[in-house]
Amino acid sequence: MMTLFDYDFQRTETRWKLQNESEYNYLNNSARPGIEAFRNVAENWFQKYPKEGRKDLRSRFRSQDDIPHAGAFFELFLHEIFTKMGFLVNIHNKEGKKPDFLFSKENYSLFYLEGTVINCRKDFDLHNNKVIAQVYDSINNINSPNFFLWVRIEGTISSAPSVRKERIKIERWLENLDPDYYYEFQKSTDIYELPIYKWKFQGSIIQLIAIAKPPCLRGKQGIRPIEAYLPGGVKQIDNATMIKRSISDKAGRYGVFNIPYIIATNILGIFPDHTDVVDALFGQEALEGVIEEVLVRCKNGVFIGPKGPQNTRVSAVLVFFDLNPFNLASNQPVLYHNPWASKPLLLNEFPFDQVVYTSNFNQIPAKISLGNLLDLPTPWPIPDDRDST
Repeated sequence: MMTLFDYDFQRTETRWKLQNESEYNYLNNSARPGIEAFRNVAENWFQKYPKEGRKDLRSRFRSQDDIPHAGAFFELFLHEIFTKMGFLVNIHNKEGKKPDFLFSKENYSLFYLEGTVINCRKDFDLHNNKVIAQVYDSINNINSPNFFLWVRIEGTISSAPSVRKERIKIERWLENLDPDYYYEFQKSTDIYELPIYKWKFQGSIIQLIAIAKPPCLRGKQGIRPIEAYLPGGVKQIDNATMIKRSISDKAGRYGVFNIPYIIATNILGIFPDHTDVVDALFGQEALEGVIEEVLVRCKNGVFIGPKGPQNTRVSAVLVFFDLNPFNLASNQPVLYHNPWASKPLLLNEFPFDQVVYTSNFNQIPAKISLGNLLDLPTPWPIPDDRDST
């Protein structure tokens, strides 16, 4: 039987994922209860996935590159949730002639759906830099029972430094900090007023910001020191343009349809939000007027351009933010309807949060959570010993 994961060895790893490790390798090798639960769920989904598409999806799911893996995971997830909603799902091959899925009920074709992953973290998140990933993994080996570390790197590092030489200094610095004092102090101060350790290397500076742990977590084993990664330097973040570019590419790829067409996207990164999506779809906000300025939307979105409505073949865009195995139950997708769609969707067909634009934006609340729709166990993810203590 074809499976997503390997079952010919005994799993013993209970550590956290390394930064320099692929998503698939971690999911395949970890013995943590939450990971095992996800493997069981994913295998169940995979066995329900159409046989003609399993080989291709499995190959991409097992990729050592996190983006193809994320794409395969997203397709598997989309197939499952729409099956749970009562749709019959037909998949299309990867020749690029049709969208990923055709959904139907009672022998009536209802809509096409194309899934895509938008990687907004690639230019701003050092997670994708293998050298920086080695730095993070090394810092996570530092003994820090009372403080989390926020890491900020200023400059470019071409090779990983040896943390062993610096470790004693860092641990001594942390030992001399009072966690009770800083736990209260950090509640009402700017982050850069907190203790900062500056480690100079190759003309760059690695900053470690000490964040006092709550008393219940101090001294506990198995908790990684690094709690957050801060972008270094000044970077212009324009997620709306990246989202617009990706959705526009999908919008015009397949020609005209005689039924509605949905683009579903999983937007990766910690910075994108629904403001970016609205700007991408409906145009960016700008001030207009001479005597009295008013806030208007520019005609530079996916749904509307300088000449008026465009990409009318796209009925709606279904948006997920950073969907992953650990937030399946809590992720809150939003379905943005195209008000100028040539083939509009029926509002009552979908249980997600929905946004409908007339003269302003109106939101229709979700009818059910993803966790309930997918019949996931509660809590999700299933906690292991370190999570429950």
